[in-house]
Order: sequence, then structure tokens, then C-alpha cells
Amino acid sequence: MPETSEAHEEEGSPLKKWDRRRIMRWIVMPLAAVLAVAALVMGVLNLTILRPARVVSASAGTSTNYVVLDAGVANLVSSEVSVTATIKESAEQRSQARSGDDNSAQRMMCVVAGSTTDVDAWMAAQAVAYTRVTGLSSWTSLSTQNVAKTGTAAKDQVQLSDSDLWALSNCAERTATLRITGAQPYEKVIAYSPSGVSSVRVNWNRTNMPNTAIPWFSWAAVFIVVAVLAMTWLSGEDPFGAQRRKRKREEQLAALEARGIDTGMIPSLDEPYVPYQKKSKSGITHRTRTNGLFGGLFGKKETTPEDSTQKDTPKPTVVDPSSVNLVASTGAGATDSAWSPSVINRTDSQAQSEHTGTLTGQELLEYLARLAVEGRSDTAEDTAEDTAEEMSEESGKIDTSEKDDAHE
Repeated sequence: MPETSEAHEEEGSPLKKWDRRRIMRWIVMPLAAVLAVAALVMGVLNLTILRPARVVSASAGTSTNYVVLDAGVANLVSSEVSVTATIKESAEQRSQARSGDDNSAQRMMCVVAGSTTDVDAWMAAQAVAYTRVTGLSSWTSLSTQNVAKTGTAAKDQVQLSDSDLWALSNCAERTATLRITGAQPYEKVIAYSPSGVSSVRVNWNRTNMPNTAIPWFSWAAVFIVVAVLAMTWLSGEDPFGAQRRKRKREEQLAALEARGIDTGMIPSLDEPYVPYQKKSKSGITHRTRTNGLFGGLFGKKETTPEDSTQKDTPKPTVVDPSSVNLVASTGAGATDSAWSPSVINRTDSQAQSEHTGTLTGQELLEYLARLAVEGRSDTAEDTAEDTAEEMSEESGKIDTSEKDDAHE
């Protein structure tokens, strides 16, 4: 009975060790569910309240007679754009103005569009200070820069509205609007009024609306899948099959032992996995990296007393006899073999000189003496051959003379 109560208390104790099932179902699944709901809410908001506007409108105030939109501003948001400019005029001037009076030319506003080359040439000929519109500082305001006056104005200039440089143009009293369909990145826009330009407004009409809700719905789907997996598969007893493979392995080993097969050479599951080391073209593998010249870059190698003993002990030099002519390299005679005393009883200086490719004085004398002996032996052989040929010729002559005498 006490054991049962202790077990019951251990099960109900809040200090019980957290296992994978509790972590997945009490922490991971609720967190993934909350994130999924939040992503769904943001997706719905981006479809309704936070949906991007179809028309983007931005404006800026100016105080110069000329306002120039830089190249790339006209098609910054969309290729469908309209530029509206308003003259600088007070309320009193507006109330006194009459259509068609003498000051109507001063109240004229012109907006034109042309290539970058034509606009730059026109502004250089005017030699006046003007305002540049460089882009968007926010979704509702334009960023501007003031350009100072440079150079001298050209003489006999034509009016802006009368020039044939512009692809599109529009002039009106007080306010003028130029609509551009298919704006190009190399186009610039000029707004001009003799009274001065007070404000410029650019409206872009979006033809392809960006869908900002899709990323939120995608994240919501991912979090829902994680929540479902954390509640079902990941919280199971063996989700990745490690225990199942271990049991199968143990059953196979037991079957082998029952058949009398030694299983001591079979690696167990607890041994570390050593992947196959494929040699590279340079012959460098992970093992040579860790133990070679650059071993310090990949981890310090642990040294043992055996390694230090082997390092102190000089290793013998291994020579491949199949690739070396031992008789010729030792300087032995033609009749000596690789196991003759002249080859075996060489000194260290001789071996070292052969290894380095140089000859000592003693070796040079032995070589010259051996060369002289070989020359004398060759001369003696030639003399013997000549003598034998002469004797054979004389014997032939004697035999011929004897036959002639006998015939007579």
C-alpha cells in the first residue's frame, strides 16, 4: 500500500520529468496553434483593411518656375501615371483674375514629357534654378532637391509649349495634368509656369495589384501542419522509428546467436557511425585534414604515449627494389650481384653520395680503374679474334698448296 501511494504521488508530482509527449502537446502544439491563428488574422486584414490601394498618390511643394521629374520616377510604381502641377498664386490674385485678360499668359501651366537627352539639353539652355523630383520619401510624399543656376541662358529661345522636342505635352491655365500610358524609365517630365510652380502631384494607377495576403496564409498553413504533427505523430512513443529499429536489430542478433553464429564482430547500435571517406582528386580526406598539416583548423588531435614513442623512434627507409638497379647504383662490377660483398659492405658515405646523386673521390678512382680494365679486356678480345682469323687464312692457303702438289 505504501508503494502504491508513493507511485501515485510520483505520478502526480509537478516535478516529474518532462517527456517528449508533454513537451509536444503542452508547449509546441499550443504555440503553433496561436501562431497559425495570428497568421490567419493578418491574412484576412491584408485582404480587407490593409489591402494596398489601387491608386498611389504622392505630392510635394515647390517654389521654382521649373520642376523636373528624374528618369525612372514616372514608372516608379506603375506605367500608368498622371502628373498634375499647380501655379503659385495667392487668393487675391485668384479672385482678380479673369479668363483671357492680359495676365493670362502668366497664369499658364505646362507639363511636358520627353527623353532624358532632350530634357537635359533644354534645362541647360535655360540656365535657371529648378527643383528635381528624385523619388518617393513615403507613399504620400515625393522627395525633392533644389538645383542652383549654372551657365548663361541661350538667346532667341522658343516657348516650352511651342517646342517639338516633347513626346507628350499639355498646357492649361492655373493647373495642368499630363497622363502618360506606358511610361518608360528613360523619360523625364517638366512642369513650368512663369508665375512659379507651387505643388506637383503624381498619381500611379496600378494595373497589377500585389497580393500581400498570400505570405500570411502560407505561414498559417505551415503552423497548422506543425500543430497537427505535434499533437499526433511527434507525441507518439516512437515517431522516428529508432526503438523499432533497435528491437529489430536485437531480434536479428538473437536469431544469429540461436543458430550458433558469433555476433562479436557485428557493430552494435551504440558505436559511432563512421561515414565512408571518399578520396578527393588531391588525395586529401577528412582524416588527413585532422591529422595532417592543417589539423589545427579542424580540431586538436589527442596524443597518446604510444604516439610519442613512435614519433621519437626513427622509422626505417623502405626501398622498392623493382624500381632501382641495385648493381648499377652500388657501383659494383659487371660480374657482381646485388648480394656480393662489394654491394653489402658499402660505407654510409657511399650510400649517402648515391642518394644525393654525387660521387666521392674514392668512388671516382674505382670507376676509372674499372673502365681501364674493361678497355684492356676488350682490346685483348679483339687481338685474339684477329689472330684467329689470320691463322685460319694461313691454314687455308697451306691446304690449297698441298692439294696442288698432289695433283701435279
